[in-house]
Amino acid sequence: MIKKILKRSLNRAAEIFGWQIVFLPKNSTARTTAVKSDLGFWYAGNVFDSSDIAYGVFRNGLVEEMETNLVVRVLNTISEAVNGLHFYDIGANSGYYGILAAFLGKDKTKTFSFEPLKEYVNLIKDSVDINHLENSVKVFTTALGASESSGVIQISGSGSSLVPGFLGKDNPCPTREITIQKLDDIVKTQNLPLPHFIKIDVEGFELAVLRGSESTIKQAKPVLFIEVANTLITTHGKFVNTEARVVFDLLAGLGYNAFIVKETIEAINTVSNDTGVYMYLFLNNENPLHEKIKQSL
Repeated sequence: MIKKILKRSLNRAAEIFGWQIVFLPKNSTARTTAVKSDLGFWYAGNVFDSSDIAYGVFRNGLVEEMETNLVVRVLNTISEAVNGLHFYDIGANSGYYGILAAFLGKDKTKTFSFEPLKEYVNLIKDSVDINHLENSVKVFTTALGASESSGVIQISGSGSSLVPGFLGKDNPCPTREITIQKLDDIVKTQNLPLPHFIKIDVEGFELAVLRGSESTIKQAKPVLFIEVANTLITTHGKFVNTEARVVFDLLAGLGYNAFIVKETIEAINTVSNDTGVYMYLFLNNENPLHEKIKQSL
């Protein structure tokens, strides 16, 4: 009953007062706020913490505006060509892109989110609840990798990583042991629909995720949207990603062409030499729909 009243109150407050922030009930996560984005969906997080995605949504209406607008365009193009769109959000964190996809394609898009940290899984579930997306989003509390195993993750907000040294060799951030599974195994055992779009944001663990997803990618030939860093400099040191170029080589072997997302979207053969993280769009030259997407870039 309380949740139903909350949902009605959220919508009513937005309509009458234009409110963008609400406090969630005490039985929600410790981060007790939600903010309404420019695209219309509510996003759970901590709007008082400048490192939180919800803070960025509150201040700017969106986060990663260039990337967000690109994802929206690509999803619209796919939606026009298929009856039901399947979106995989790997390294979901608090679920920004997965919630966006499910909300914009409500009743037509299914999001499958993969996130190993329970505090972020809870935030995804909060966003699912307040956006009425219970039938559109399924969450798996696991990391993905090349094999079924366990790993130690460094916890640092949206930058949490399974890769030693990614956050700097002397970073004192807390760690936690988590489970790792192969996407190919989950797709098979859970009988998941093949994806049209896969977003991967796993802070240096991209190659392992892709190696555990090869069968799915070969079958589905989905759009891939992957964050990759060649080099990364933090207050705790410099990280050089020795696997970054291998990611591009692997995907080229699977028929993918790469595009880097900066101020513009440009074709690129391998990872950028620039320091920092960038999102890359990968389109498969054997998927006719991807040619239409390419023309819209």
